[in-house]
Amino acid sequence: MPSAEQDAYDQSKNDYWTYMSTIVMAKKTGHTEGLAEGRTEGRVEATLEIARKMKLLGIDAATIAQTTGLPQDEIKRLRTESG
Repeated sequence: MPSAEQDAYDQSKNDYWTYMSTIVMAKKTGHTEGLAEGRTEGRVEATLEIARKMKLLGIDAATIAQTTGLPQDEIKRLRTESG
């Protein structure tokens, strides 16, 4: 194969592998970010559920806020009935 053709072929191969590496890294990054986001959302939902249960038990908003780290105004807005 002439040198110019070999160079073009090598460049094409390098471009392909660069592209594939980029795709693989993007997928890994997206997966990692998705897992982190899911964990964060799960923690928030768990905290809100704990606050709801505490509110149902008649615990005051100040104590719930101190325990959960949620702002009192958010605790006061929490719906405690199902649905």
